Amino acid sequence: RAFGIEFTKGGRRYVIKARREVVVSAGAINSPQLLMLSGIGPREHLAERNITTVVDLRVGYNLQDHWALGGLTFIINSTDSIRAERVATLNNVIEYFSQHTGPFSAPSGTEALAFIDTSDPGDEDGYPDLELLFVAGSLVSQPAYRQLFAIDRYVYDEVYGPIRNRDTWMVFPMLLLPESKGRIILRNKNPFEKPLIHPNYFSDGGHDQKVILHGIRKAIELSKTKAFQKYGSRLHDVPLPTCARHGFNTDAYWYCAMKTITNTIYHHCCTNKMGPSDDPDAVVDPKLRVYGVGGLRVVDASVMPHVPAAHTNAPTMMIAEKAADIIKQDWGIPITTRK
Repeated sequence: RAFGIEFTKGGRRYVIKARREVVVSAGAINSPQLLMLSGIGPREHLAERNITTVVDLRVGYNLQDHWALGGLTFIINSTDSIRAERVATLNNVIEYFSQHTGPFSAPSGTEALAFIDTSDPGDEDGYPDLELLFVAGSLVSQPAYRQLFAIDRYVYDEVYGPIRNRDTWMVFPMLLLPESKGRIILRNKNPFEKPLIHPNYFSDGGHDQKVILHGIRKAIELSKTKAFQKYGSRLHDVPLPTCARHGFNTDAYWYCAMKTITNTIYHHCCTNKMGPSDDPDAVVDPKLRVYGVGGLRVVDASVMPHVPAAHTNAPTMMIAEKAADIIKQDWGIPITTRK
Protein backbone atom coordinates (compact mmCIF):
# COMPACT_ATOMS: atom_id res chain seq x y z
CA ARG A 1 0.00 0.00 0.00
CA ALA A 2 1.17 3.56 -0.76
CA PHE A 3 1.54 5.49 2.47
CA GLY A 4 3.11 8.75 1.35
CA ILE A 5 5.73 10.51 -0.72
CA GLU A 6 9.40 11.37 -0.31
CA PHE A 7 11.04 14.43 -1.82
CA THR A 8 13.90 16.86 -1.36
CA LYS A 9 13.74 20.65 -1.18
CA GLY A 10 16.58 23.00 -0.46
CA GLY A 11 18.88 20.07 0.06
CA ARG A 12 16.66 18.58 2.78
CA ARG A 13 14.76 15.29 2.59
CA TYR A 14 11.08 15.22 3.51
CA VAL A 15 8.53 12.42 3.93
CA ILE A 16 4.84 13.33 3.73
CA LYS A 17 2.39 10.65 4.86
CA ALA A 18 -1.02 10.33 3.24
CA ARG A 19 -4.09 9.68 5.39
CA ARG A 20 -6.13 8.37 2.47
CA GLU A 21 -4.23 7.93 -0.78
CA VAL A 22 -1.44 9.19 -3.02
CA VAL A 23 -2.21 10.69 -6.44
CA VAL A 24 0.61 10.70 -8.99
CA SER A 25 0.27 13.39 -11.67
CA ALA A 26 3.76 13.78 -13.11
CA GLY A 27 2.89 13.24 -16.77
CA ALA A 28 3.50 10.53 -19.33
CA ILE A 29 7.28 10.68 -18.89
CA ASN A 30 7.75 11.12 -15.16
CA SER A 31 4.74 9.24 -13.74
CA PRO A 32 6.08 5.91 -15.01
CA GLN A 33 9.51 6.92 -13.75
CA LEU A 34 8.14 7.50 -10.24
CA LEU A 35 6.23 4.22 -10.24
CA MET A 36 9.26 2.23 -11.39
CA LEU A 37 11.54 3.90 -8.85
CA SER A 38 8.99 2.79 -6.25
CA GLY A 39 9.15 -0.84 -7.39
CA ILE A 40 6.02 -0.79 -9.55
CA GLY A 41 6.89 -1.82 -13.08
CA PRO A 42 8.27 -4.58 -15.30
CA ARG A 43 10.07 -7.07 -13.05
CA GLU A 44 12.91 -7.75 -15.49
CA HIS A 45 13.66 -4.06 -16.05
CA LEU A 46 13.53 -3.24 -12.34
CA ALA A 47 15.93 -6.09 -11.62
CA GLU A 48 18.35 -4.63 -14.20
CA ARG A 49 18.28 -1.38 -12.21
CA ASN A 50 18.66 -3.15 -8.83
CA ILE A 51 15.16 -2.15 -7.72
CA THR A 52 13.04 -4.58 -5.72
CA THR A 53 9.76 -5.34 -7.49
CA VAL A 54 6.64 -4.61 -5.47
CA VAL A 55 4.15 -5.19 -8.31
CA ASP A 56 5.01 -6.49 -11.77
CA LEU A 57 3.14 -4.21 -14.21
CA ARG A 58 3.77 -2.96 -17.75
CA VAL A 59 4.68 0.54 -16.60
CA GLY A 60 6.43 2.66 -19.23
CA TYR A 61 5.21 0.62 -22.20
CA ASN A 62 2.65 1.81 -24.78
CA LEU A 63 4.29 5.25 -25.19
CA GLN A 64 2.46 7.13 -27.93
CA ASP A 65 2.94 10.59 -29.34
CA HIS A 66 1.96 12.88 -32.19
CA TRP A 67 5.00 13.48 -34.36
CA ALA A 68 5.26 15.69 -37.41
CA LEU A 69 7.51 16.45 -40.34
CA GLY A 70 9.25 19.79 -39.80
CA GLY A 71 10.49 22.18 -42.40
CA LEU A 72 7.81 21.92 -45.13
CA THR A 73 8.31 25.53 -46.18
CA PHE A 74 6.66 27.77 -48.76
CA ILE A 75 7.96 31.13 -50.03
CA ILE A 76 5.63 34.08 -50.67
CA ASN A 77 6.16 37.40 -52.47
CA SER A 78 4.43 39.58 -49.87
CA THR A 79 5.31 40.73 -46.36
CA ASP A 80 2.35 39.05 -44.65
CA SER A 81 4.29 36.41 -42.75
CA ILE A 82 5.44 36.65 -39.15
CA ARG A 83 9.10 37.57 -38.86
CA ALA A 84 10.82 38.32 -35.57
CA GLU A 85 12.26 41.67 -36.64
CA ARG A 86 8.82 42.94 -37.65
CA VAL A 87 6.88 41.49 -34.74
CA ALA A 88 9.16 42.15 -31.76
CA THR A 89 8.63 45.92 -31.69
CA LEU A 90 7.60 48.22 -28.89
CA ASN A 91 4.50 49.36 -30.79
CA ASN A 92 3.28 45.78 -31.20
CA VAL A 93 3.84 45.07 -27.50
CA ILE A 94 1.89 48.19 -26.53
CA GLU A 95 -0.91 47.30 -28.94
CA TYR A 96 -1.24 43.81 -27.50
CA PHE A 97 -1.34 44.87 -23.86
CA SER A 98 -3.63 47.84 -24.48
CA GLN A 99 -6.00 46.40 -27.10
CA HIS A 100 -5.24 42.66 -27.24
CA THR A 101 -4.79 42.91 -30.99
CA GLY A 102 -1.85 42.77 -33.38
CA PRO A 103 0.66 40.01 -34.18
CA PHE A 104 1.14 39.04 -30.52
CA SER A 105 -2.53 38.03 -30.39
CA ALA A 106 -1.89 35.17 -32.83
CA PRO A 107 -2.17 31.76 -31.08
CA SER A 108 1.50 30.73 -31.09
CA GLY A 109 1.75 31.66 -34.74
CA THR A 110 -0.57 28.83 -35.77
CA GLU A 111 -3.09 30.38 -38.13
CA ALA A 112 -5.18 27.32 -38.99
CA LEU A 113 -5.57 23.58 -38.42
CA ALA A 114 -6.93 20.90 -40.74
CA PHE A 115 -8.06 17.43 -39.63
CA ILE A 116 -8.15 14.76 -42.34
CA ASP A 117 -9.29 11.14 -42.48
CA THR A 118 -6.82 9.85 -45.06
CA SER A 119 -8.59 6.50 -45.46
CA ASP A 120 -11.97 8.08 -46.26
CA PRO A 121 -11.83 11.89 -46.51
CA GLY A 122 -15.55 12.12 -47.34
CA ASP A 123 -16.74 10.32 -44.21
CA GLU A 124 -18.21 12.97 -41.91
CA ASP A 125 -18.27 10.47 -39.03
CA GLY A 126 -14.76 9.18 -39.57
CA TYR A 127 -11.77 9.63 -37.29
CA PRO A 128 -9.03 11.92 -38.59
CA ASP A 129 -5.59 10.35 -38.61
CA LEU A 130 -3.78 13.42 -39.94
CA GLU A 131 -3.57 17.05 -38.87
CA LEU A 132 -2.03 19.94 -40.77
CA LEU A 133 -0.73 22.82 -38.66
CA PHE A 134 -0.42 26.01 -40.69
CA VAL A 135 2.19 28.45 -39.35
CA ALA A 136 2.47 32.07 -40.53
CA GLY A 137 6.24 31.84 -40.69
CA SER A 138 8.94 29.20 -40.87
CA LEU A 139 12.31 28.17 -39.49
CA VAL A 140 13.84 31.35 -40.94
CA SER A 141 11.37 33.68 -39.22
CA GLN A 142 13.05 33.57 -35.81
CA PRO A 143 16.82 33.09 -35.30
CA ALA A 144 16.23 30.89 -32.24
CA TYR A 145 14.25 28.30 -34.21
CA ARG A 146 17.37 26.44 -35.33
CA GLN A 147 18.36 25.73 -31.75
CA LEU A 148 14.78 25.06 -30.62
CA PHE A 149 14.32 22.43 -33.33
CA ALA A 150 17.88 21.11 -32.84
CA ILE A 151 18.76 21.43 -36.52
CA ASP A 152 22.39 20.93 -37.45
CA ARG A 153 24.08 24.21 -38.41
CA TYR A 154 25.35 22.86 -41.73
CA VAL A 155 21.92 21.52 -42.70
CA TYR A 156 20.23 24.76 -41.67
CA ASP A 157 22.65 26.93 -43.65
CA GLU A 158 22.44 24.71 -46.74
CA VAL A 159 18.66 24.43 -46.84
CA TYR A 160 17.37 27.60 -45.24
CA GLY A 161 20.30 30.00 -45.78
CA PRO A 162 19.13 30.96 -49.29
CA ILE A 163 15.75 32.15 -47.94
CA ARG A 164 16.94 33.54 -44.61
CA ASN A 165 15.52 37.00 -45.39
CA ARG A 166 12.41 35.89 -47.28
CA ASP A 167 8.79 35.83 -46.18
CA THR A 168 7.58 32.28 -45.75
CA TRP A 169 4.94 30.06 -44.24
CA MET A 170 5.14 26.46 -43.10
CA VAL A 171 3.03 23.35 -42.58
CA PHE A 172 3.59 20.62 -40.01
CA PRO A 173 1.88 17.41 -41.24
CA MET A 174 1.17 15.67 -37.93
CA LEU A 175 0.30 12.03 -37.30
CA LEU A 176 -2.82 11.69 -35.12
CA LEU A 177 -3.30 7.93 -34.77
CA PRO A 178 0.18 6.38 -34.72
CA GLU A 179 0.60 2.64 -34.92
CA SER A 180 4.18 2.74 -33.68
CA LYS A 181 4.65 2.67 -29.91
CA GLY A 182 7.61 3.39 -27.69
CA ARG A 183 8.67 2.98 -24.10
CA ILE A 184 9.99 4.85 -21.06
CA ILE A 185 12.75 3.14 -19.08
CA LEU A 186 14.90 4.14 -16.13
CA ARG A 187 18.44 5.29 -16.74
CA ASN A 188 19.32 3.97 -13.29
CA LYS A 189 17.83 3.94 -9.79
CA ASN A 190 18.83 7.55 -9.09
CA PRO A 191 15.57 9.58 -8.85
CA PHE A 192 17.41 12.73 -9.96
CA GLU A 193 18.44 11.21 -13.30
CA LYS A 194 16.13 11.76 -16.27
CA PRO A 195 14.50 8.59 -17.66
CA LEU A 196 15.28 7.31 -21.15
CA ILE A 197 12.66 7.94 -23.83
CA HIS A 198 12.45 5.46 -26.69
CA PRO A 199 9.75 6.84 -29.04
CA ASN A 200 10.18 4.14 -31.74
CA TYR A 201 8.51 6.46 -34.24
CA PHE A 202 9.17 4.31 -37.30
CA SER A 203 8.65 0.84 -35.86
CA ASP A 204 5.19 0.13 -37.33
CA GLY A 205 6.16 -1.11 -40.79
CA GLY A 206 5.45 2.06 -42.77
CA HIS A 207 1.83 2.96 -42.02
CA ASP A 208 2.66 6.13 -40.07
CA GLN A 209 4.97 7.46 -42.76
CA LYS A 210 2.33 6.94 -45.44
CA VAL A 211 -0.08 9.10 -43.46
CA ILE A 212 2.52 11.87 -43.19
CA LEU A 213 3.24 11.58 -46.92
CA HIS A 214 -0.47 12.09 -47.58
CA GLY A 215 -0.25 15.26 -45.50
CA ILE A 216 2.74 16.54 -47.45
CA ARG A 217 0.93 16.01 -50.75
CA LYS A 218 -2.21 17.69 -49.42
CA ALA A 219 -0.23 20.72 -48.17
CA ILE A 220 1.48 21.14 -51.55
CA GLU A 221 -1.89 20.81 -53.26
CA LEU A 222 -3.37 23.53 -51.04
CA SER A 223 -0.41 25.82 -51.71
CA LYS A 224 -1.39 25.86 -55.40
CA THR A 225 -4.96 27.04 -54.77
CA LYS A 226 -6.15 30.53 -55.68
CA ALA A 227 -6.13 31.63 -52.04
CA PHE A 228 -2.44 30.86 -51.60
CA GLN A 229 -1.42 31.93 -55.10
CA LYS A 230 -2.67 35.39 -54.18
CA TYR A 231 0.61 35.61 -52.26
CA GLY A 232 2.70 33.87 -54.92
CA SER A 233 3.16 30.82 -52.72
CA ARG A 234 5.65 28.20 -53.90
CA LEU A 235 7.34 25.24 -52.26
CA HIS A 236 10.92 25.85 -51.09
CA ASP A 237 12.74 23.21 -53.13
CA VAL A 238 16.28 23.13 -51.73
CA PRO A 239 16.70 19.50 -50.63
CA LEU A 240 18.08 18.26 -47.34
CA PRO A 241 21.72 17.23 -48.01
CA THR A 242 21.21 13.72 -46.61
CA CYS A 243 18.13 13.13 -48.76
CA ALA A 244 19.07 14.87 -52.03
CA ARG A 245 20.09 11.55 -53.64
CA HIS A 246 16.42 10.54 -53.77
CA GLY A 247 15.39 13.52 -55.90
CA PHE A 248 13.46 16.40 -54.35
CA ASN A 249 9.69 15.89 -53.90
CA THR A 250 9.72 12.17 -54.65
CA ASP A 251 8.10 9.82 -52.15
CA ALA A 252 11.53 8.43 -51.29
CA TYR A 253 12.79 11.96 -50.60
CA TRP A 254 9.98 12.71 -48.15
CA TYR A 255 10.39 9.36 -46.40
CA CYS A 256 14.03 10.29 -45.88
CA ALA A 257 13.08 13.81 -44.73
CA MET A 258 10.72 12.37 -42.13
CA LYS A 259 13.66 10.64 -40.47
CA THR A 260 15.85 13.73 -40.79
CA ILE A 261 13.62 16.53 -39.47
CA THR A 262 11.16 14.85 -37.13
CA ASN A 263 9.40 16.91 -34.49
CA THR A 264 7.49 15.79 -31.46
CA ILE A 265 4.36 17.87 -30.85
CA TYR A 266 4.69 17.07 -27.13
CA HIS A 267 1.55 14.94 -26.87
CA HIS A 268 3.15 12.01 -25.03
CA CYS A 269 0.70 9.69 -23.35
CA CYS A 270 -0.40 6.19 -22.52
CA THR A 271 2.58 4.87 -20.48
CA ASN A 272 0.38 3.82 -17.51
CA LYS A 273 -2.43 2.37 -19.56
CA MET A 274 -5.94 2.18 -18.14
CA GLY A 275 -7.69 -1.11 -18.75
CA PRO A 276 -9.72 -3.96 -17.25
CA SER A 277 -8.12 -6.41 -14.85
CA ASP A 278 -7.77 -9.06 -17.56
CA ASP A 279 -5.71 -6.75 -19.79
CA PRO A 280 -2.06 -7.81 -19.32
CA ASP A 281 -0.87 -4.35 -20.41
CA ALA A 282 -3.07 -2.36 -18.01
CA VAL A 283 -1.44 -0.43 -15.16
CA VAL A 284 -4.51 1.30 -13.70
CA ASP A 285 -8.17 0.31 -13.46
CA PRO A 286 -11.15 2.38 -14.69
CA LYS A 287 -10.98 4.35 -11.44
CA LEU A 288 -7.30 5.11 -12.14
CA ARG A 289 -6.14 2.97 -9.20
CA VAL A 290 -2.82 1.20 -9.71
CA TYR A 291 -3.34 -2.55 -9.84
CA GLY A 292 -1.96 -4.38 -6.85
CA VAL A 293 -1.23 -1.28 -4.76
CA GLY A 294 -3.77 0.21 -2.37
CA GLY A 295 -4.07 3.94 -1.90
CA LEU A 296 -2.39 4.88 -5.19
CA ARG A 297 -3.83 6.46 -8.32
CA VAL A 298 -2.38 8.01 -11.46
CA VAL A 299 -4.14 11.04 -12.90
CA ASP A 300 -2.60 12.43 -16.08
CA ALA A 301 -2.19 11.67 -19.79
CA SER A 302 -0.24 8.50 -19.04
CA VAL A 303 -3.48 6.62 -18.25
CA MET A 304 -4.90 7.01 -21.77
CA PRO A 305 -5.08 3.63 -23.53
CA HIS A 306 -4.58 5.30 -26.92
CA VAL A 307 -3.53 8.79 -27.98
CA PRO A 308 -6.65 10.72 -29.07
CA ALA A 309 -7.13 12.00 -32.61
CA ALA A 310 -6.73 15.52 -31.25
CA HIS A 311 -4.40 17.52 -29.08
CA THR A 312 -4.01 16.06 -25.60
CA ASN A 313 -4.49 19.24 -23.55
CA ALA A 314 -8.30 19.16 -23.24
CA PRO A 315 -8.54 15.36 -22.77
CA THR A 316 -5.97 15.57 -19.96
CA MET A 317 -8.01 18.23 -18.19
CA MET A 318 -11.11 16.05 -18.64
CA ILE A 319 -9.27 13.13 -17.04
CA ALA A 320 -8.44 15.34 -14.07
CA GLU A 321 -12.04 16.53 -13.71
CA LYS A 322 -13.38 12.98 -13.88
CA ALA A 323 -10.74 11.74 -11.43
CA ALA A 324 -11.75 14.44 -8.96
CA ASP A 325 -15.35 13.19 -9.06
CA ILE A 326 -14.25 9.54 -8.72
CA ILE A 327 -12.08 10.32 -5.70
CA LYS A 328 -14.89 12.29 -4.06
CA GLN A 329 -17.33 9.44 -4.65
CA ASP A 330 -14.92 6.86 -3.22
CA TRP A 331 -14.49 8.91 -0.05
CA GLY A 332 -18.13 9.92 0.35
CA ILE A 333 -17.59 13.58 -0.49
CA PRO A 334 -20.57 15.30 -2.17
CA ILE A 335 -20.03 16.37 -5.79
CA THR A 336 -21.18 19.89 -6.54
CA THR A 337 -21.53 21.38 -10.00
CA ARG A 338 -21.75 24.99 -11.02
CA LYS A 339 -24.59 26.03 -13.31
